[in-house]
Amino acid sequence: MTELTAQIVVAVHQVDRPIRRACESVLSCPEAGVIVVAHGVDPQDLDLPDSSRLEVVACAEGIGFPGVPFNRGIASARADLVGVMGSDDWFEEGALTALISRQRADRADVVLAPLTFQGAGRELNPLTWRNRQLQAARDRLFYRTAPLGLIRRELAQNPRYQFREDVHVGEDFQPGVRLWTDGLSVSYYPQDPAYTVGSDARERVTLRPRALADRLAPIELLLADPEVRALPRRTRTSLAVKLLRVHVLGTLEQDAQRDALTAQDWRHFAQLTRKIAAFAPPARHRFTAADQRLLAAVVQADADGFTRELSGRSQLPLWTRILPRNPFLALTPEANLRSTAVGKVIGKQVRQRPPAGRKLLIISYSNIPSDARVLKQVQRLSQDWEVTTCSYGPAPDGVAHHFSIPPEAQKLDLYGRYITLHWYRLAYWRQAAVAASWRLLKGNRFDLILADEVDALPVAVRLRPRVGILVDLHEHTPSLMSQIPLWDRRIRPYYEWLCRLYLPQSQAATTVGEGIAVKYEELTGVRPSVVTNATPYQDLSPQPVNEPIRLVHHGVAQRARAIHLMIEALIASPRNFTFDLYLMPNEPAYLEELKALADQSQGKVRVLDPLPYRELVPTLNQYDLGIFVLPPVSLNKELALPNKFFDFVQARLGILIGPSVEMASIVNQLDLGLVTDDFSVEATVRALDGIDADQVARWKQNSDRAARALSAETQVEEWARQLKRIWAQSASRDAR
Repeated sequence: MTELTAQIVVAVHQVDRPIRRACESVLSCPEAGVIVVAHGVDPQDLDLPDSSRLEVVACAEGIGFPGVPFNRGIASARADLVGVMGSDDWFEEGALTALISRQRADRADVVLAPLTFQGAGRELNPLTWRNRQLQAARDRLFYRTAPLGLIRRELAQNPRYQFREDVHVGEDFQPGVRLWTDGLSVSYYPQDPAYTVGSDARERVTLRPRALADRLAPIELLLADPEVRALPRRTRTSLAVKLLRVHVLGTLEQDAQRDALTAQDWRHFAQLTRKIAAFAPPARHRFTAADQRLLAAVVQADADGFTRELSGRSQLPLWTRILPRNPFLALTPEANLRSTAVGKVIGKQVRQRPPAGRKLLIISYSNIPSDARVLKQVQRLSQDWEVTTCSYGPAPDGVAHHFSIPPEAQKLDLYGRYITLHWYRLAYWRQAAVAASWRLLKGNRFDLILADEVDALPVAVRLRPRVGILVDLHEHTPSLMSQIPLWDRRIRPYYEWLCRLYLPQSQAATTVGEGIAVKYEELTGVRPSVVTNATPYQDLSPQPVNEPIRLVHHGVAQRARAIHLMIEALIASPRNFTFDLYLMPNEPAYLEELKALADQSQGKVRVLDPLPYRELVPTLNQYDLGIFVLPPVSLNKELALPNKFFDFVQARLGILIGPSVEMASIVNQLDLGLVTDDFSVEATVRALDGIDADQVARWKQNSDRAARALSAETQVEEWARQLKRIWAQSASRDAR
């Protein structure tokens, strides 16, 4: 095996974990390797990448005790630096390289990784101004229970710092406290690429509901440890504040709101709170006056009193919610006011001011505030980059700079004579929007450019960004209107030329579905990765199946979508289903035809006004089946994977679709609904006639299980990963 600088131990307890993603994120760093510990599972059943830097350790003992596989993996490590990782998690591109670089520069014993939670953004932990030689109390290290990052191997393999093997959760409590209090050199750089805690697995093993005794056992053991009890008073106070704030008040606030606590549980918390108070008497004085009232209720095991204090806290005077009873204690590191102030400042530095030289331009020939896909790019990527946009209309929220293409130039107008003569380059640059964007942008320097659609790509190439280009292809542009013979003969060859010439000049590409990705690869040799048009995650639950079963469709009233065929199928079906359509009047004449057709349904079908987007998914949640049978009149419609499909999932509906390749693949794989035999009215009627309430209930539950994985928060990370990969590759070339 190649000599490695770092090895990451990944413990796997179930074969269906996303272990390949975790391993590949480690292996993207050429100095790192992976040790996969197959804990109670057959290593042959794991989906692992093929790499000489990956090894597998089988572990059959200690089932149910997560400290066991971590210790076995660490014991087999040979690299100078060791880390641990959850099988649902991954490192952002460049994260391990940054950790190794920081350890070398600081000669640190421990380098903590910045943390990001999938779909929720970056967590600043610990809250400290400093980057090197961190101290437990001064720098709030106790809030980092898990030592995620890199540790020198001789320390990690020292029995003193091993994970506990006798607890079901909290196996890292004791080694973490020892690492922070033994005078070791600890570094932390919150602006670096992060360790991502995954949320898209169906069930995260570490977040399973546990008995209260199991959850609190690590704290009881910690408080009974003679070494911990002998820590200096200030250190004990800092630890006690963390235990009370996170593991007592934090847990109680969540569980009390869910009515998940018994009288015995309250007595258990009361006893634990008294133990913590005895362990470090000054700790409770660091809390705000309002939180001290909550702690007093806990000590008395007064569930009703705790609930009253919690619900009435917002009505208390402001000072009681931000200051301790002794206001001078608000200046201590443990006090809420001081830690919040530090967090605000650091958060502004890390989130709102990306590292110097990380300038990203997004070019889109659309109005970004009303373009859902591009808006998601801006919202996600502005967390990591200084974003400039160039588009029609006003600046979207969150960007540093904006270039607005003037109204008179907001059109991509291909000049017919140039197209006829195949003067494609001239045809491209004479388009009003293209020429205007070039005039606005020339002379500006950017590190990275995200070009939305192939129409923006030549401008991006001409601007010559320092690091590279990512192009996002919203559809298969050469087939955009291929159902129109004249367009297919004249415009398709132009777009094929544009794609063949410019796609290979980008460093990465994304598109909306696998089928379209294949088509681009066939045309250009470039295989885009996939970012679906997913809907943001909605915290909803499946509703009971209605009687009669209610179907719903929403979108634009466009003749090319053949919406009338779905209405005709509902009218022809003998089943007593209802069908509501929320339609935008893109083609008013066609909309009137649909309304007239619905009037013939004897009340089964209604054509309704479109809904504001914020009301859309909650309204859909009251239905049972989302329906979209889309005839494949063009390649883009044949391979469609539209927003509404993901709206149906977030609304926790069953889904009825035609045999559209991309949609059918997901529906069949996840058992989300039913696929018709073909796109005809007759096939849709046959499908409707075979549906029963039990099936619909199952499909709705399956949509609920798939909602997180199929959410926008999960999908948009691919743009961030691709940009960070381009950046890391450029840095690697520069280093050589």
